[in-house]
Amino acid sequence: MVSEMTYSREEIIGITGDLACAYHSDSSSYLDDETAAQLISAVLFCLQEAEKPADKTGLTAGSCRDQYAFGLQRAEKKLLAAKHLYRSLQKNLIAFDNEFLQETFQTELPHWLRTCNVRYTPHIHPLFLSYPVLYDLSNMHGIDRVYAYLRCIELEQKFLHTADIQNIWELLSRHWPGYQTYCENLCTMVLTALTLHTVNLSPHVIDRNAICKHLYDDLQANCEDEKLQKYLHMAITRIVIPAAGPADQSIRK
Repeated sequence: MVSEMTYSREEIIGITGDLACAYHSDSSSYLDDETAAQLISAVLFCLQEAEKPADKTGLTAGSCRDQYAFGLQRAEKKLLAAKHLYRSLQKNLIAFDNEFLQETFQTELPHWLRTCNVRYTPHIHPLFLSYPVLYDLSNMHGIDRVYAYLRCIELEQKFLHTADIQNIWELLSRHWPGYQTYCENLCTMVLTALTLHTVNLSPHVIDRNAICKHLYDDLQANCEDEKLQKYLHMAITRIVIPAAGPADQSIRK
C-alpha cells in the first residue's frame, strides 16, 4: 500500500481523471464505479512501485505525477522482463507431465501476458496460478506477483535441470503414483521421492530431522546458488514421508 499521507486525495484523483480520459478517449464519457475503482487501483499500484527500495535512477522530482510516471515505467519494464523470462522458461520446461504446471504454462500465463495492460490493469493477476510455488505470494498483486511467480519457477527449473531426469521419472512414479494430477510443488515431490529412496536403501535412517539435515548438508555441499539453496530449504521443510511403514513412524511429519 502507498505510504499514508504521501500524496493528497486531489493529486491521486487528478491522475485517475487523466487516465479515465485516455481509457475512454473522451473526457465526457461516463465512468462507472467499477471502472473508476480499477483505474484508481492502477494509479496506486504505480505509486507503490515508485516507492520500492530499488534503483531510482531517473526519478528527479517528488511530485505525485512524477512518482506515478516513474512507477509506471518500472511496471512496464517488469512486464517486459516477465515476458522474456516466460519465453526462456517455456523453451526447456521440465514438467514431468504434472497437469497443474502444464496448465499454468500453457494457458494461464500466456493469456495474462497477452492481455495485461500496464496502464490500466497492472494490479490484476490471473485468478488462478494453479501450480503451487514454495514462496508465499499472497501479499503481492498484478505484475509483481506474476514476475515473482516466474522467478520461483526459474529456481525450480534450475534444480530440476541438474537432476538425473530418467531417475526422477522412476522415483516419482514409484513414490508418488498419480503425481501427474497432484496439485503439489515438484521440488517437494522430487525431494520426498529422493528421501524415500534413501530410506529404502538405509532402513536405519528413520529420523525425519536427521533426513532433513542430510538433505540440507547435501544441498549446501552441491549447490552454489544461494537463492536456490534458500528456495529448496523450503521444499525440504515441507517433506512428508507417506506410509513408510510401522517402523518408520518417526519420519512422518
